[in-house]
Amino acid sequence: MRLRALGQPARDGTESPEKGLESRRTPGIMRVKVDVPDGAPDWVTAELLEEAIEVWQPYYEDELSVEDALEITLSVARLAEAVSVEDET
Repeated sequence: MRLRALGQPARDGTESPEKGLESRRTPGIMRVKVDVPDGAPDWVTAELLEEAIEVWQPYYEDELSVEDALEITLSVARLAEAVSVEDET
């Protein structure tokens, strides 16, 4: 999973018809079927992983996998948890 270089145009999936997702951002591209990987938390759904790919793909040079989407989703959840913890002092 590689981030694209700053200043490089975002890939929107239209470069190659077999890649990318159909979404509000990239209409007309075939949607990729996503299955939740074994061992993922119960709150992670296929729809959540599909949305993670849809949102984050423009920022990555390489095509994101379902495992990449799970890693991103779990990282964002950890970040949200870290910043939402109330100060108990």
